[in-house]
Amino acid sequence: MMKPCHENTGEILGCTLPADSELVAEGWQRRFLADSRMVQEAVETYGELGYEVRLEPFNEDGLKEECSGCKALLRQFSVVYTRKKNTKNE
Repeated sequence: MMKPCHENTGEILGCTLPADSELVAEGWQRRFLADSRMVQEAVETYGELGYEVRLEPFNEDGLKEECSGCKALLRQFSVVYTRKKNTKNE
């Protein structure tokens, strides 16, 4: 029997799913994981609020071995990053 992947670690499902450090250094902020419906809504909403939106594929490197059953589902999600638009260049 597989051990449950949720542990009281303060991390998502007991797994470490950090933001991309290179994107953070460029001023991007990781917001959330989104399915295709939520991605479209996020792009529209954050755009209306004056943000650039960047979508990245879910990086499963931080998932524990016990979470292997979640990988197939999570591959269908994108990570939503945002940052304020640079109005000087527009």
